Amino acid sequence: RTRPEILEAASPRLRRDRDLVLSAVEGSWRALEFACEELRADRDVVLAAVRQDWRAMRFAAEHLSGDRDVLMAAVGLYGEALYLSAQALRGDRELVLAAVRRSGRALAFAAEELRAD
Repeated sequence: RTRPEILEAASPRLRRDRDLVLSAVEGSWRALEFACEELRADRDVVLAAVRQDWRAMRFAAEHLSGDRDVLMAAVGLYGEALYLSAQALRGDRELVLAAVRRSGRALAFAAEELRAD
């Protein structure tokens, strides 16, 4: 595994190297911050980071907030990470239940129809 701090000092070319970035992210979710924009939009790279710490979502491309698997990994660690999800996913019963199991406060971020349920 590549140490995550190597990406911070890496050239732009190396920050675009998927294998290097994935290895660094597998070592520490924080390496995602230093990946190129394209790899911060790569579902597998982001999942590797989010499975370690939900806070990796802040470095992920915005469209991944609508990816159910990515959000399921995030709320599985911290229920209130539901606030990071795209509006459409806030009505996903299974996702919301997973979030609420981790934290009852996550219900505040669920779609209105699920909060009334």
